[in-house]
Amino acid sequence: MSRDEIREQLSEAILRCRRTARRTMELPLTAAERDQATRDDDEALGEVWRLLQELG
Repeated sequence: MSRDEIREQLSEAILRCRRTARRTMELPLTAAERDQATRDDDEALGEVWRLLQELG
């Protein structure tokens, strides 16, 4: 994967993190929705970490 592709994917993963954070802050969520948002955020953060490591 090229550095440009990694940067693009990194940008998308960061945007997913931001959307999840915004969603959890703006809306009243049920416990299940909060749990799902946490899983979504953890997944996106894991992707950010993996891509940063790949960039070196």
